[in-house]
Amino acid sequence: MLVFVFQSAFSHKKNERLANMKKRIASIIGIILILSLYIVSLVSAIFAKEVKGLFAASVFCAIVLPIMIWWFITVYKWVHKKDNNNDDMSDKQSDKQA
Repeated sequence: MLVFVFQSAFSHKKNERLANMKKRIASIIGIILILSLYIVSLVSAIFAKEVKGLFAASVFCAIVLPIMIWWFITVYKWVHKKDNNNDDMSDKQSDKQA
């Protein structure tokens, strides 16, 4: 029994580390993508004198995409926060009934 408790605690820490590693990798990829938007904007401003639409599109993406990503994350947290509260409430009610 004691061995099972230690194994489950170890696997829980391992799962947390794996989740944190996935978040870090996703964050690094996101940073690289956002920085590439700014680099493309700079390069298109310098070299693409004939095509002004490319510069405007890259500046638009460099401003709008980070705002949209932040908005999606905020809405996701807001929507799933209510799900967690409902689960907690149902657990408390079942404990009271038992």
